[in-house]
Amino acid sequence: MEMRSNDELIRILGSIRHDWLNVLQLIKGNLAIGNQERAEAVLEEAVEQTTNESRLCNMGMPKTALVLLEQKWHQSAYEIAYEVDGPLLNLAKYDNAFSTCFARFFSLLSEWPQLDGPSSVFVTYTFFDQNCLIELDYQGHIYRNDSISNCFSEMPPSVVVDVTRQEQAGYTVTFLLDATASN
Repeated sequence: MEMRSNDELIRILGSIRHDWLNVLQLIKGNLAIGNQERAEAVLEEAVEQTTNESRLCNMGMPKTALVLLEQKWHQSAYEIAYEVDGPLLNLAKYDNAFSTCFARFFSLLSEWPQLDGPSSVFVTYTFFDQNCLIELDYQGHIYRNDSISNCFSEMPPSVVVDVTRQEQAGYTVTFLLDATASN
């Protein structure tokens, strides 16, 4: 894993602190106007988000987790969210492939102008049996149809990849991983 400069670490920590201050201000503001239900909803969303981040960091894919978490902390033209469901499996053998492909995907997004408003990326990890289904849902304008597929063309043979263009602007990329398979 590459070493981060002190300036970059400070910037990342500042982004995290800023996000948490926003959450606290939302809770405080809603409590001040007597909207306890909304304050509780904001708190519940923060707990759910933190739980997903924790689970993302505990599936044996630290490089991939860092790529996803950094995208959230960077000021970018798209929003990113993730969800991790089911009993975790160790996916360490897939870490290099996914961190490389996800980094390539986010680099591509950063090159595209956001003419139609903000884009969004939602990544879902669903663990079942000895498998993990990863769904990457991108909502936004695509500037080259082959670009998305090219980002994920170098997956190991044991990973089943399906790239589907949505009727509106966007793509869904689905990966099926066998946690017991060797690469």
